[in-house]
Amino acid sequence: MDFFVENLKELQIVQPFLAERINKYDSELEGDDKFQIYRNFNDEYVLKYKNHKGDLIHYTSYYNPIKQGKEMIKHIDFSKNRDCIVCIGIGLGYQLDELLKKIGEKSIIVVVERNIKLLAEVLKFKNYSEAIKKHKIFFATGELEDKNLFQSISTIMRFYSFNIVSMQEVTFDVFDIDYNLYTNEVAKYINNYKDTYYFALGNDVDDTLLGIKNRFDNIPRYIRNPGLNDLKKEFGDVYKNKPAIIIASGPSLNKNIHFLKQAKGKALLLACDGSMASLKKNNIVPDAVGSVERVYKTYEAFYKGKQFDDNIVLTAPAVVKKEIPDTFENKILSFFKDEAYARWFNDAILDKGNVWCGASVAQMLFGLAHELGCNPIILVGQDLAYSETGVSHVEEAEVKEQVSLEKVEVYVEGINGEKLPSTYIWQKFLVIYEEALRATDRKIIDATEGGALIRGSEIKTLKETIEQYCKEHIPSLRQCVNSIEISEEFIEKASKNIIKLSNFEIKKMELFKKRAEIALEKNSKSMKQMLIGIKTQKQLDEIYDLIEYVENKIVKRIFAYPTIKLLLQFLIYRAAYKISKIEEKSFNEKSLKINLEVHKEMLTDIVKFAEKAIKVFEDGIKNVENNLNK
Repeated sequence: MDFFVENLKELQIVQPFLAERINKYDSELEGDDKFQIYRNFNDEYVLKYKNHKGDLIHYTSYYNPIKQGKEMIKHIDFSKNRDCIVCIGIGLGYQLDELLKKIGEKSIIVVVERNIKLLAEVLKFKNYSEAIKKHKIFFATGELEDKNLFQSISTIMRFYSFNIVSMQEVTFDVFDIDYNLYTNEVAKYINNYKDTYYFALGNDVDDTLLGIKNRFDNIPRYIRNPGLNDLKKEFGDVYKNKPAIIIASGPSLNKNIHFLKQAKGKALLLACDGSMASLKKNNIVPDAVGSVERVYKTYEAFYKGKQFDDNIVLTAPAVVKKEIPDTFENKILSFFKDEAYARWFNDAILDKGNVWCGASVAQMLFGLAHELGCNPIILVGQDLAYSETGVSHVEEAEVKEQVSLEKVEVYVEGINGEKLPSTYIWQKFLVIYEEALRATDRKIIDATEGGALIRGSEIKTLKETIEQYCKEHIPSLRQCVNSIEISEEFIEKASKNIIKLSNFEIKKMELFKKRAEIALEKNSKSMKQMLIGIKTQKQLDEIYDLIEYVENKIVKRIFAYPTIKLLLQFLIYRAAYKISKIEEKSFNEKSLKINLEVHKEMLTDIVKFAEKAIKVFEDGIKNVENNLNK
């Protein structure tokens, strides 16, 4: 029976881009010689696939493919109710059939298949339409060099971030170097992405609140100053297809910093604040200095007591400490990061502009150059690794260290294939950079002349890069920014709008605080009831109802509001992680008790941080009102 239409119908709803690709490739199936599907003596489908030698080898057992499917998943722990099982290679789906019979109610299967034509063929004789419809199974397809492959995997992982707390893998045991390489690279990507996702997620709600407070402190200045979108509106594509050089503060900057003078006025020189001392020593004035950290130490290290040339434009998202913009008496370029609260603030003050900021100031400047249309984007001083003597940053950097290389535990691949000493954080920066490079159509040149290999970039020396791309004069960023005027009418309108939206945000916080308080009261009663002993079905149902209330009326509703989600997500992920460790797929007395204990901790913190957030927003409203009335 042909199930292709049914499968594709559900895929068009759940994974429409993939459905379109499969539909396209299905029409080209004739003549594909990479695989062969035929029936064995029991009338069961069997798969042969070309290995690294070009030989067709059996991926599925000729004698008993169903038994093989069962054997492939024997190592899987099915005790988890919420899990993510990654199958690298679809084969003919026998292992998927067995997994779908056994996985927990909230578990998902992610199938990663290199050959989209094989996937299309399997969807003809395997009916996964119900599993697709219920969001139990997802597909990602493509060879390692295909950007769609990793973008599809990361999209699924982001959307099902609760599930990736617990992940297991199913692979084929075959002698095929190509498949084994594919498996290793996909598994490496998934593990790195998971690790980096939780790294970026953070674990400090107070840090998120500090970012909100900083934005409110900066809002009056950011409303009154030209925004990124004002610049683009006024000057259009002034920097489109013009080179930009991102100047980071890695130790390799010592080698080639002097060449930057040749690029002045012919490329946008965007400097990380950590590289400013070195630039000043070499009499190089960048077009902009960037900052992204929200803590006071950044101000103390790079700005306090410092004088900046009037031609340098501060380019920092509003999340930084107010003291940093206050260091600059002239106009700054205002914009916001590209995350939930930053987007909320940007919309609230009528769209100054959002910039992808990654996880570092260099990545923020990369995002800014990208928004301005710059091409190529050139990286210098972007080592993401220690020097051969264990030095972390360029000579004049205010913040640097020298470590004993014998104690280093993290290594990254260098531009020449060597292993370089690094740190956990730099390794995460590297992964984030490579994700960004997969998503861009710009030419990215790594002219660091050392340090980590950033996959997706072109390795060149800074000298030859400047000679090739920095030939024409470009308009001064300072002059462009200075020429933009912000009207008093806009200032008043934006100020009143953020006050109005802040009051709405407070009401949402109060709602979740109230719901958490109600749930805590019921939680206390349920815990007492469990100590006494559950004697009636009604008592048990009340506990079930409470757990359902927390999930549906609090957790799911929080995730429906991007800003509230960003603030409280760590509390929820922490709870999800603890609950995922429960080794029962259905509720019993032990699992109910753990659920209630975990929920109590989460709900208590939701109340606490909702109260803190309300106070931050109330103070923020007062700040905007006071500045509006000046």
